[in-house]
Order: sequence, then structure tokens, then C-alpha cells
Amino acid sequence: MLKTQIGNNMAWSPPPDAGRDFRAHLSLEAKRKNCWIFSKTTKKWYTPEEFAFSDEDIRVHRGKASAPQLVIADPRYALDKANESITKANKFIIEHSKRMWDYYELRKKGT
Repeated sequence: MLKTQIGNNMAWSPPPDAGRDFRAHLSLEAKRKNCWIFSKTTKKWYTPEEFAFSDEDIRVHRGKASAPQLVIADPRYALDKANESITKANKFIIEHSKRMWDYYELRKKGT
């Protein structure tokens, strides 16, 4: 606890919130880099403003905050990765459908 002078009396105030401070720091850093914050744990993307008020888990140990699961990254990266996944899935659907239809058409002709 920290002592704070109030007039002639001493009052106790809680220590600064390291988690909140860390959120603010990470939010400002992301904003400065024109990026967003990605959580590897929850798989969520946060704008810097959203992250500042998020409930993302921040570990505080001996007054120091850390969150190795958080990454500052360009949000366009997420769109590129999603597009790659969609393209790959679409290719699979087309190829698998063709194989399936060909297989059953051949079986019909053979019986």
C-alpha cells in the first residue's frame, strides 16, 4: 500500500493497477504503430481503444505486468490469413466433390 499525504493526515491508497497500466501502454503502442492487438489465447482482434477496456488476462507478478499471449500486428494480416484459409477450403471442396461424383458415376456404370 502507498501512503498519501492528505492535509496533515496520512491516508492509505491502493497501489497502481499494473494490469490497467499495461493495457494502456499496449494500446498506445499499437495505436502509434497503426496496428491492432491480437490475443493468441482468445483468438480475438482488438482495436487499441477496445483493448484498453478489454477483460483480456494480464498477469501481474511483483508489480510487473506481462501478457505473452498478446501480439501487436497489422489487422490486414488477419484478412490475408482468412482469405488463404477460404481459398484452401474452396479448393478442397471443388476437388473432393469432383472425386466423389466421379467415383459414384463410375460405380453406377459398373453395376
